[in-house]
Amino acid sequence: MPRPEISEATLRYQGRAIPYVIRRSKRRRKTIQITVDAEGRVVIAVPYRTTDKRAKAVILERAPWILKQLAKQESRPAPARFAHGETMPYLGRSLPLIVEEGDYEEADVRLEDWRFLVEAPSMLNADELREDVRRAFVRWYWARAAERAHAGVDRWWPALGRGDKPRIIVGDQRSLWGSCAADGTLRFTWRLAMVRPSLMDYVIVHELAHLTVRNHSSDFWDLVRQVMPDAIDRRRQLREAGRSLPL
Repeated sequence: MPRPEISEATLRYQGRAIPYVIRRSKRRRKTIQITVDAEGRVVIAVPYRTTDKRAKAVILERAPWILKQLAKQESRPAPARFAHGETMPYLGRSLPLIVEEGDYEEADVRLEDWRFLVEAPSMLNADELREDVRRAFVRWYWARAAERAHAGVDRWWPALGRGDKPRIIVGDQRSLWGSCAADGTLRFTWRLAMVRPSLMDYVIVHELAHLTVRNHSSDFWDLVRQVMPDAIDRRRQLREAGRSLPL
């Protein structure tokens, strides 16, 4: 009897139900792969002849890992709506968002008295308005991150600088807070404007240290800790802060 290429099932592990999707493929010969997508859906990709019983056994075997991934998904903040009364982060603080709709060409963000004031076009529908305000916030964070990155490199340069001061680029890296290229160019993500200044300092120190030690050997970490004794703790705090960012 032919097996369905896509089917659904559920098993229980430690009192929790784990629904999963089985995807069979005639092109997949031996390997079995489990993924948890952005919506928290568990998918197991298997060779076409794999039985439901075998798929279930693999899911059960990987259940501890699956539950960890699901917990990460559930702990992530809901996507920002950029609505009046919501809060947005800046320098590690949650600041209230005040939105004023009117005859504006595009959304604009200002910071006044530690509040975000947003002027937004009133002719847009809800989805268009959200996207327009989102773009405005990205522009605003990008500019603040650039300012702080240049100032931070200047501040830490006497302790870690080598040769001529490097080129500094603020970009849209999603998986890295910063990087140091072979030519010494330092790159930072604009999302650093959202976290505490002490955490941005850690990223700057980390990348400046790569001008001396290119890898993450013990020599590298010794150099980082010489300049910033609590660097490892700041690294942990940065990882935790990254999980709660709305953008």
